[in-house]
Amino acid sequence: MTGETLDTEVARIAREKLRPYGCDLVVHRSDDGITRLLIEVQSTGRRYDLIKSFFHRDKAAKDFGNKIAPHR
Repeated sequence: MTGETLDTEVARIAREKLRPYGCDLVVHRSDDGITRLLIEVQSTGRRYDLIKSFFHRDKAAKDFGNKIAPHR
């Protein structure tokens, strides 16, 4: 996926799925070529790392929504 295609998809997802709930999708590109997707809560500015949420989740937990890891 090209950078332009990713940017277009990120904008669409943020507009259609997150902004109605007071959130934004932030793309963080590091110098080593890794791209991280973060959800940012508009009212607090707090960011949540989507990758960390998958690796740190409790597999026995049924409520995944409470397991999202804050981004540092």
